Amino acid sequence: CRVAIYKNGGAVRHNGPFQGSAGEAFMSVSDVMEMNGVDDYLELFGYHEAGVNRNFLGGGTEGAYTWLTAIHLRRYVVGEGDI
Repeated sequence: CRVAIYKNGGAVRHNGPFQGSAGEAFMSVSDVMEMNGVDDYLELFGYHEAGVNRNFLGGGTEGAYTWLTAIHLRRYVVGEGDI
């Protein structure tokens, strides 16, 4: 399986492939990227090549989660204000 972060419709970071031994895979992907704050957007994608049906679990079922966390970082220089 693989996981990827897409920005504005194009892949910017991915992780994988990973082969789980018991039909389960736990993966993560992260990046620091610039965004314009107006119309840039992020998406998460995950896929597998197991050849059979597999589920992506979300929420709290069986301790499995699917999530995206984003943090706005900006530079601040004392005396110059926001840049």
